[in-house]
Amino acid sequence: MVQVEEWRSVLRGVLPTEEVESSLRITSVNCSGSMFSVRDAMIEVPDVLLIQESPPLHALSGFLIEHTEYQLLFGLDRSILVRGGIREAHRKQFYTMGSAVIDGQDYCIVSLRLLTSNPRVDLWKADCWKAQVYNRQRQIQQLTEIVGLLPDDVALIVGGDFNVPQRDGIFDQMNDRLEDSFVSGGRGWCNTVLVDFPMLRIDQVWTNRTLSCFDASVRKSPKTDHLLYTARFAFVDL
Repeated sequence: MVQVEEWRSVLRGVLPTEEVESSLRITSVNCSGSMFSVRDAMIEVPDVLLIQESPPLHALSGFLIEHTEYQLLFGLDRSILVRGGIREAHRKQFYTMGSAVIDGQDYCIVSLRLLTSNPRVDLWKADCWKAQVYNRQRQIQQLTEIVGLLPDDVALIVGGDFNVPQRDGIFDQMNDRLEDSFVSGGRGWCNTVLVDFPMLRIDQVWTNRTLSCFDASVRKSPKTDHLLYTARFAFVDL
């Protein structure tokens, strides 16, 4: 049996890509610490690059010498590259949030990697279930903190490695303010892990209603076990 998360995405996967005169391109990549993945992601020519398991600061800073149109907001594990200007708004171990300006438009941008899931097979042990409950509570707390910091008056971009599968209940707290780019623009399944047999869509990009995704897809990237996710957005007049 094959389960289809969103039948429209399968249909879009065989249709020509829509062309929009003015759009915003966002790429998210879990780099596993490798600059190869960053360089590969730049092939997409993103306006915003969300990085998880970030390469070190000196490597990214050296890379920017070749790409002077971009600015970096560095985090030890989650970083953001923007074609424009960006400054820090908030930062913790599990996210980096910045205030950015791209082509005169203001944005609040978050690159996140929530607590990694803790798969275990010893289900008969009480300790196993305690560990799962703790992990789940921490993930919910982390995302709740991020959502609570989001401003109301700018375009919002929240993306990265959520470490939970698509349609998980953890996303309920985002649905009032943000939309999953896959739902409106995904082409194919867009699952991102693991790279050779992707079953879960844990790498995602969400935006508020100032942006509407019309095209999103995944592809392999070197030196990482995640597929790279790129989404394109049209601007919405509210």
